[in-house]
Amino acid sequence: MGEPRGVAERDAEDERLTEMGAWGDRPADRDLGDLRERPGHVLVIPPEPLDAGREPPHLGAQQGGTDLVNPEAEQGQVEVGLERRNYDLPLDAGGNDRTSLGYYGKVGTTMDFAHKLVGEVSYGYLTRHYQDPTLESITGWTFDSALTWFATALTTVKLINTTSVTETVLTGVSGAFTRETTLQIDHAFRRWLVATLRFSRGVDDYVGSTRVDIRYVRSTAIAYTLTRELWLKGEYRNEWRHSNIPGNDYYAHVWLLGMRLQR
Repeated sequence: MGEPRGVAERDAEDERLTEMGAWGDRPADRDLGDLRERPGHVLVIPPEPLDAGREPPHLGAQQGGTDLVNPEAEQGQVEVGLERRNYDLPLDAGGNDRTSLGYYGKVGTTMDFAHKLVGEVSYGYLTRHYQDPTLESITGWTFDSALTWFATALTTVKLINTTSVTETVLTGVSGAFTRETTLQIDHAFRRWLVATLRFSRGVDDYVGSTRVDIRYVRSTAIAYTLTRELWLKGEYRNEWRHSNIPGNDYYAHVWLLGMRLQR
């Protein structure tokens, strides 16, 4: 059987545009939801959230900065905040009151080096206090970043670092101080066919326990654009965890097939 109607024509057009250097010069391409234009480059946005529920924080109050490459490449930023976590039940199954109040502060910068490397980096400190006196407070230094490198007109590389405090149901354990790093590569074989490779490593340090877990995820995904609003996606994901406490290791293979409607 031949290719779907219109695919051969799109291939020929893509090859012509690739020889020119990049897509995005035609007005019609500016309407595509999966493309973002930069001078001579295209950023491919995968048809799913960047990182499975952990978006890098957007920094707050901004101050102007300068850079030798681009006068607007760097801007110093400061962010402070607080967060209160309440639960419907006053006590969990282990008899702990996990209501807590957290504070954090960050200083960082945004950057844009010649439209090739863009993103933001921040460094700070956080603390979380629990209403239950038996639960130890969680404190620590934080490092968060979200950097994107436009390697070619069709390939982007993203490096993401996040620091957070995650909840737990372990009796007598306050929570996990979590640091996670993700490397993601997106490549557009065609405007309608995008492949994604991703590798993540996370460390969960449980406060109130000696337990430390190291998590890994590696995945391969392919997204096919049926129309401008409809995506077909397949993904294979391999997940595993090593813990210093016996009985908490696991190893899993995950296959996913789905469709996404984007309007």
